[in-house]
Amino acid sequence: MHAALAAQAGALLTDAMEPQSAGIRDLREHQRATGQAALDWLRDRLNHPGAP
Repeated sequence: MHAALAAQAGALLTDAMEPQSAGIRDLREHQRATGQAALDWLRDRLNHPGAP
């Protein structure tokens, strides 16, 4: 599960670095924010394995 979440977060952050899409203005910012939130959650989970 952790590896899958890390892969998805990495894909979102990589896509966020691509040039802005003409049709969807806020897509890259959404991808960056979602990927960063996933990484933050994963880091917290790995640093505190017993936490809910």
